[in-house]
Amino acid sequence: MAASRVTAGKRIVRVLNKSLRDGTEWTEAETLTLGLIEAAADRLAVLKELFAAEVAKPVQSTRRITEVSAELRQTEASVQKWIAALDPDMARQPKSRRHQQAAWSRWHGTG
Repeated sequence: MAASRVTAGKRIVRVLNKSLRDGTEWTEAETLTLGLIEAAADRLAVLKELFAAEVAKPVQSTRRITEVSAELRQTEASVQKWIAALDPDMARQPKSRRHQQAAWSRWHGTG
């Protein structure tokens, strides 16, 4: 039985998961973002193979190289942006005490 191959996306998510402190977990939004990161990283691996194959051809298509390069840059930028949006240290606390009380009231029907 062949060993299962770990994709580029799974490797990135594994590294990001290791950045969490003990006893903390990702928010739901961050978990969804991790899914986007994983899928985009897997796409990046495919795009890099397409780019390498196109560059290796004896007669290269500059149009195709440009298209794949643009997709690579855009996907890399998206991954970078999504990783920056994660908050494994829970350093960004945008909710004030007032906002927390308002949410508590909405969820628990008091107030």
